[in-house]
Amino acid sequence: MEEVKLKICSNELQSWDTLWKWEWFLRDYWETKWRDELKDWKKSISEVLQKINPKKILDVGCGFGLKSVIVSELGYNVEGFDGSPTAIKNAPTFAKEHNQKIRFFRCLFEDLSKKAKTKYDCVFSDQFDWIESKETMTKLAKGIYSVLEGGGTFIFTGTAKNKADLQKEKKEDLKEMGKFGLHPAVTKNKIKVREIEVYEEAPDRLIGNRIFLVEEKGKTRAEIAKMFHLYKWTFNDLSKVLKNAGFKKIIKTKKGFGLAIK
Repeated sequence: MEEVKLKICSNELQSWDTLWKWEWFLRDYWETKWRDELKDWKKSISEVLQKINPKKILDVGCGFGLKSVIVSELGYNVEGFDGSPTAIKNAPTFAKEHNQKIRFFRCLFEDLSKKAKTKYDCVFSDQFDWIESKETMTKLAKGIYSVLEGGGTFIFTGTAKNKADLQKEKKEDLKEMGKFGLHPAVTKNKIKVREIEVYEEAPDRLIGNRIFLVEEKGKTRAEIAKMFHLYKWTFNDLSKVLKNAGFKKIIKTKKGFGLAIK
């Protein structure tokens, strides 16, 4: 039996950078369907943005900028930032290939007020409720507050009212997607990569891991990224963090978003 070497990412930032490294390699697989997968999100965010009518928007944790591109195509001026060097390196290429010119910049949550060169009317994130610790979440909330114009809006996900609702959502979604997800292998330049999704149940959350099986020069290694912390925070948990950061009003919408008003 062939020996498979394991490389486990030591922290969340390294995990995300590993994910984006191999997702860029695997883009032939996902790029044919990303728009279809974001179709419902596009409709929902469009309705919210029409009511806000922002002049300038920031995409938090933008990755390759898939959602930045969609928002730009809707006619809004959008920028994006991410902590992953790999994501930020490739995001401008992705945007250009889809005929959008978008500014992307690398930034950690705690440095947002220093790295952002402007103020925004609107900031959005689909990762706010994925953050593992309240300390990190607080850093991001304060950073977002600092770069928003007065009266500006932060759009976030995570609207389950209580722990019982979170457990129900976790159970239903886990049943639908399963504990394991195996994606087709992609081969380029004599390297073969296959992505495996693994979900671990914990008492207070669902942990999402990504395993990348890499076959190169006759050897196989597994790069493991432990990253998503799902179904941990209720809407009330998120609201408390945002209010402590200075936001005046927190609203739960019917579109599955929360709105925090500065």
